[in-house]
Formats: sequence, C-alpha cells, structure tokens
Amino acid sequence: MPVFAAVDIGSNSVRLSIAELRRGHLVALHQDREVTRLGEGVFRDGDLDPQSMAQTLKVMRRFHRAVQSYAVERTRVVGTPERPRLAVYRSNGHIYAQIIEDVSGKTLVSASSIDKETRKDMKGGNNVAAAKMIGKKIAERAKAAGIETVVFDRGGYMYHGRVEALAAAAREAGLKF
Repeated sequence: MPVFAAVDIGSNSVRLSIAELRRGHLVALHQDREVTRLGEGVFRDGDLDPQSMAQTLKVMRRFHRAVQSYAVERTRVVGTPERPRLAVYRSNGHIYAQIIEDVSGKTLVSASSIDKETRKDMKGGNNVAAAKMIGKKIAERAKAAGIETVVFDRGGYMYHGRVEALAAAAREAGLKF
C-alpha cells in the first residue's frame, strides 16, 4: 500500500504525519509534533531567530529519519500564512515558480519564463539562465507583496540544474528559506 507523509512548518511548531492508503482511506501510521518557535524573532527584529532555525532543522532531520523508516513514497510540504510555500515546476520548455498560501489555497505571487515581461529578456525558458531570472523575479515580487520567508518546494525534482539555479537566485535577491 502507498505511504504518504505531510510536514507542516509553522511559526510555532513543526508537525509530521505519515499515513498509509488502505481501501481508499488514509490510516495514520505515525504523527509527531515539536514546538520550535520558528517565528519568535520575526515580530521583534524582522528576522528568524538562529536558535529556532537550528532547532527546526534538528527536528526536520528527525522527521526525515521517520519518513525513511516507513518507506514513504511521497512527502508534502505545507506552507502557512506566516511562511508560504515557494513551488517550482519545470517543463521541457519553461520554468515556473509561485508562492502559495496553502491554508486558503491562494497563489500570492508567481513568475515564469512565459511571462511577457520576463520573456523578452531571455533566450528560451529551459536553461539555467532563465531559471536564475525567474528566481530573481519571484523574490522581487514576493518582497513587493511583503513576503520575506518561504518554505521551498522543489516539486519532486532533484535539487540541481534549473531548480537549484532558481533557488539560489531567489536567495540572492533576498528571499529566505
């Protein structure tokens, strides 16, 4: 039976749910939650607290081990209003990025290699240079919308090539993840 996992990184706690699909219903196999207070320093000084980030990474490593022990086929990262999800999709011809607030299901900002505004400045949308441009553009649009911190969702793609270039450019442009 397929086994799935969901990770929820919130401003106060991080949660993991692992479930198996049995006869069309999800049956919980493992659930874990830890308070990390990731968003604690944001209101005070506008940045994530380094201790909270370290604690969250420690918890994520533990969650990763749990996910591996259950032979999970697919893990889903969920964005919250405090920390929306930067989702990447790449096709053979183009690359797309959007920042999604999963609770309401709304796309807050997006950028792609098919946008008229960005397309005129690039030679095709399926190369690393285009991915860098889209990473920079999504970060600029996010900052204009008041979004500074996101959860990165590579969409199941390996973290190299165009996906890595987009992520690096978004970080260089000031987006934190």
